[in-house]
Amino acid sequence: FLSPFSFPFPHLEYSKYSNMYTFNNRLYLGSLLALQACTKVIGASATSGVLEVDLVFPRNETYAPSAQMPVVFAIQNPHLVAPLNMKVSYIITPPRNYSNISEPALFNMNSTSLFSSDPYFLYNNTDFVNLEGTWELTWFVEYGRCTGSSGDIMFYPSNSTIDSIIFTTKSGAAKPDLIAAGKKDTCATGIAAWNVTGAMDVEGADWGGYDTCAVVSKRSPWATVDPCAAKFDSAIASNISAALNATA
Repeated sequence: FLSPFSFPFPHLEYSKYSNMYTFNNRLYLGSLLALQACTKVIGASATSGVLEVDLVFPRNETYAPSAQMPVVFAIQNPHLVAPLNMKVSYIITPPRNYSNISEPALFNMNSTSLFSSDPYFLYNNTDFVNLEGTWELTWFVEYGRCTGSSGDIMFYPSNSTIDSIIFTTKSGAAKPDLIAAGKKDTCATGIAAWNVTGAMDVEGADWGGYDTCAVVSKRSPWATVDPCAAKFDSAIASNISAALNATA
């Protein structure tokens, strides 16, 4: 089972579940689009800070095979998702074996609920690891940014951060348990961080339906990940587990 997501991967279509929808798209790495537009700098108070994406679960551990393996990401400073036009997705495969691939999932980021908590957690269940094996969870974080000055904005719409972790499933191991994981004093896996210094008004431009585009610092000090700041305690884990069980 996968929660309602869409898919950014080329030539992969999915229509098995009625609560999911299908479309084809492509990942463009480092592509550049130059557009002319009127611009103004938005106040830094609401559009600056360090946005970070972390993987909370699973971890580089061994679990019992499960038809309800939770996958949880955390976003720190989630109000910066919109100007970055960010998308987070993942696949699960045997390590480096892309002939056997889980249904790729893209989290729906176009939601005002992203402002409801910090960190904000993205999560779903997958039944792909309901057997013994070694697995690679590969994540894709797409984001965009802008540079330029009044009347001349350069859009960099499709930059990507791609990496992975390995975990295993084996009979007799502990079941994947978010509540137990929340009780451990273990930090999430840091994926990437972006130092957003401001945003430009791009209303009317094709920017994922958003009106602002992030200006990302390219100078030292670089943004560094702080995954331990993404607090994942037993109360949060319990709420996420309840939500996942309700949709299983």
